[in-house]
Amino acid sequence: MVFTAADNNLTFTGTGGGFNGVINLDDLDGGGTGTNQTAAQVPVTLAATNYTAATQDVEAHLAGINTALASAGTAQNLSQVLATGTSARNLQIADLAEPTLDQDAATKAYVDATVASGGTLTDGSILIGGTGDAAQQLVISGDATMDNAGVLTIEDEVIESANILDGTIDLADLGDMGATANGEILQWDITANAGAGGWTIADNSGGHTGTAKSIFFADENGAPITADDNDNPNDDVGLIWDTDARPFGPNSYGALYVGRQADSPPAGNFAKVVLSERIFNSHPQAGLAFPLQIQNESGQVGSSTGILFAVDIGGSHGKGSLVYERQGPWGVGDFHFLQNQIGDNTIPTIADKAFTIQNDGDIQLYGNVIAQNGPGAVGQVLTTDASGQTVWGTGGGSGTDEQNIEGSVLTDQLLTIGIENGTGQDVDLSSFATEVELAAAVAASAALDGDIDHQNEIELPTGGASGNVLSTDGAGVYSWIAATGGLSAVNASTSFTGDGTTGSPLDIANDVIGTDELAINAVFEENIVDGAVTTDKIGQNVVTPDNIQESANTNDVLTTDSSGDVVWAAVSGTNLSTADLIQTSGQNRTYDLNGSNLFFDGTGLIGIGTTTPSNKLHVAGEIRAEGINSAGGTVEFSSL
Repeated sequence: MVFTAADNNLTFTGTGGGFNGVINLDDLDGGGTGTNQTAAQVPVTLAATNYTAATQDVEAHLAGINTALASAGTAQNLSQVLATGTSARNLQIADLAEPTLDQDAATKAYVDATVASGGTLTDGSILIGGTGDAAQQLVISGDATMDNAGVLTIEDEVIESANILDGTIDLADLGDMGATANGEILQWDITANAGAGGWTIADNSGGHTGTAKSIFFADENGAPITADDNDNPNDDVGLIWDTDARPFGPNSYGALYVGRQADSPPAGNFAKVVLSERIFNSHPQAGLAFPLQIQNESGQVGSSTGILFAVDIGGSHGKGSLVYERQGPWGVGDFHFLQNQIGDNTIPTIADKAFTIQNDGDIQLYGNVIAQNGPGAVGQVLTTDASGQTVWGTGGGSGTDEQNIEGSVLTDQLLTIGIENGTGQDVDLSSFATEVELAAAVAASAALDGDIDHQNEIELPTGGASGNVLSTDGAGVYSWIAATGGLSAVNASTSFTGDGTTGSPLDIANDVIGTDELAINAVFEENIVDGAVTTDKIGQNVVTPDNIQESANTNDVLTTDSSGDVVWAAVSGTNLSTADLIQTSGQNRTYDLNGSNLFFDGTGLIGIGTTTPSNKLHVAGEIRAEGINSAGGTVEFSSL
């Protein structure tokens, strides 16, 4: 049976002789509206008869349907009622029983209740869509679990940084982590968790606050602090980065202040780094302040430290430098001003010295001296002009040498030479002649020219050839002689340099000074520049013990001290050499050991008590030892 709402027809299809036909419901009389009339609402006035197409007796119709169904033999199933292509015409099947088998139909109420309750699902399992969009039951596993109350539990220490989206954790999401007081901070403690380290809560109730623009540093406990917060009042405001310093137009470029005190005057607006110190004259340093120390700790002679100056863009283009170079023990050294003249990115080296201030105060120049009037010409000297300016000149005014010798006076062995327009000079002649010899020389000079006044003159003998030297016979007679066996002759190509005074030595040819030229005890230490006398300046076998300054102690030997100076020293307890002893191959050496001498053969053999060792160590006598650590022996030979 199929009802079609469009034409309000009820269509019957019978089998096995059952009723087949269509009933149009438009002509039904009675109460009710539309197509929802029941059999009770249809007025029945006719007796039940078999249905015919011309009658409108519904009850008779239904009776005929029942008869037809009963005569069909077996009841129709749903597939026979709902034949292929038929429609339920939007009708409902009411009063269905609860399903019990897998293929039973279910009512809406049953389905709704089952869905609301979740149906049957194993405790701890969830439904997950699977292949073909079919739901499948699974148990949650891994780092998270969910109970039957819907609570999701995530295991500890399973969420890593990669699992967290940047910027998604708000401060409100963080717990107190054990903090109990205002200002406490979270810090890493390497001693926590039995030395494994961990985050802990630290007391920082004061916070990182301090004097404006001050720089924090760690105190003795490693906590942040400023120079104003410690117990030393003398370093207050001692470490500042002033962002408002060095203003230029609308911008400020900042400055670093180190060591300034609270009552220091303004540091100015020019230096980027200001190092201040306050050392009074009563201080052990006597008012000498060292706000900065630059140090090279290599400890090697020749090592240097300094400051590099650059005016180009980029730190690799420094061309000028002031350095201090170590020359000896205790860091004694020389100052050098360096100038690199190469147009590239190299920096100065010690080889680029422009001038040096040596440790003894002497100044050494490596270039020309340019005065007010330029570099000067050949033969000119540095002098001063009428205005006091240092200039190159001839040494006098208007091109005339006005510094002539204008008088000399001999008193005993002291010769005073007067200098015109200058200061007189005293010359001690005691090292060259006695008073008697000097008096005889003055007398001889008077005899030559008839002038007994020894002032204002030095009488020289006539004659002489180029390169001759002035000599005396000891009786007061002077003459010119050839320079042989002593000082080398002076000529146009070789001449003496210096004036013979301390600091300006004479250059002397090699192998020309013998014992005849050196009177005993005549040359003093102050007459010789340190390091100037070398072996090539002394002739062979010409220096005798009488020519060497004597020691005050018996058995002293000549050696060098820690400064490298030659000194007399006692042999006892003195190491005459810090170098290893080296024996020349082929030369024998014997060390006297009171009868049992130690003999070193030139071939590398050592003998004790014998001068003819036949082994590496040959002892002529008994050997006593507390123990012997011997090597393994060989076939037919003992290890001893």
